[in-house]
Amino acid sequence: MSLAKQNIEAKSDLIEAVISLYDISPEEVKTASKFKSFVNNFVGIYSRKRETVRTRLNRLKAGVDKLTETRDAVAKMQKKAAKKSKLLAEKQADADKALAEITQSMTGATDQKTDMEQLKFEREKENVKIEEQKKLIDEQLKEVEPLLQGAREASST
Repeated sequence: MSLAKQNIEAKSDLIEAVISLYDISPEEVKTASKFKSFVNNFVGIYSRKRETVRTRLNRLKAGVDKLTETRDAVAKMQKKAAKKSKLLAEKQADADKALAEITQSMTGATDQKTDMEQLKFEREKENVKIEEQKKLIDEQLKEVEPLLQGAREASST
């Protein structure tokens, strides 16, 4: 029959539906030629619908395959991103540590510079005092020197 030619599996419920349609048809359309036309029309419609459904199913399968590929690719990217994020966190921690060390070093250098400037200031102050004391001693020596000179001359005579 036409069903077999179109590779349509004639299941019992399909056959029963066609027979019941034939049974409820008016008597004037129950001729063999009209029944054959009905079956041929049914097979044509059924074949087109089956092909439409098969095409949609193939598209859906292709879409599902593409979604699966995309999901897998996203999962791989997420794993890579997680690894890179971890690496970035480690590098950021190293950079923060290095920055803290540099800051500490600079603070130490600033403190050392301040200490050096304070020492320099104190040394200059001390030098001023020493110069003042030297002047005072020189003045006292000027006063004592003639006496010493006189005492030397007196002791040598």
